[in-house]
Amino acid sequence: MNNSESSSPLRIGVLGLDTSHAETFAEEFTSIDDATVSAVWDGGAVQDETYLQEFCETYDARAYDDPSAMLGDLDAVTVLTVDWDTHRELAVPFLEAGVPTFVDKVVAGTVDDLAALDDAASEASLFGGSSIPFHPTLEACPRGTAGRTLYAASYNDPFYYGVHAVDSVRSIADAPWARVTPQPGPGIEVEVTFENNVRADIRFDGNTDQPAFGFLDVADRTRTARITVGDGYEAMREAFFEAFLSVVRGERDDTDRILDAATLQLAIHAAIEADESVTPGDEALRAYHADGAAYANAYATDRSAAVRGDW
Repeated sequence: MNNSESSSPLRIGVLGLDTSHAETFAEEFTSIDDATVSAVWDGGAVQDETYLQEFCETYDARAYDDPSAMLGDLDAVTVLTVDWDTHRELAVPFLEAGVPTFVDKVVAGTVDDLAALDDAASEASLFGGSSIPFHPTLEACPRGTAGRTLYAASYNDPFYYGVHAVDSVRSIADAPWARVTPQPGPGIEVEVTFENNVRADIRFDGNTDQPAFGFLDVADRTRTARITVGDGYEAMREAFFEAFLSVVRGERDDTDRILDAATLQLAIHAAIEADESVTPGDEALRAYHADGAAYANAYATDRSAAVRGDW
């Protein structure tokens, strides 16, 4: 981080304006005294040039035609493209240059891409994924606790939105995953076991009429959480972005958790596709590819339908 010894605001770059996250992130950063959005690049997959210029004017940021041209001008970068297959090529140059990097959910669509991010993260910390683990009701859950059982339910697209439940379960379990096993109906459900003997059941097709993420944690005592859209989001986002800025300042490192959760995300859907258990290193996991370009095309065509999973 270039400004570690300076009182100047942290200079943060934004790569990709595809989703509402770009504006959400920019609003959060500009509300913080020691951070500013200073550089923006967009590939035009969803938004047009007018939107890019208006975004830059709103946040007093400079537009770049080439993301690599930002190198040397930033203290951190956020990779927010909806096509997760672009995350590797966008993030790796910054990580290799020692720039702390945020990669939005879904982090990657293949284990090869995650391996490349892992290699590059030896030079700088990686952060990202879902913000839901930072919701106050989930942050209140103790981490680890061998032998506990977790239950989680998500809604909308099982991959693009299901990642919120996956990241949350991995955060609470606080250990690498060991096995994913598809479960028989009635819905899309898997059992995940972790190296510390925490077990989790995750269901991905919750009702969308009254959408909510649901969690049941059976540990030293029983805890429940029902997270509806907007409920507790202000505190959640504050904690999420403060965690990222702590990474930028060199005060914390979530790289291992982020990458293990992202690998678990792929393992879950590889197991569902193959209808068989998957463990780290299995061929089904190595061969699995969630097609980010196809999802991005669907998102650009009909955002609501893509988010719901109707594509």
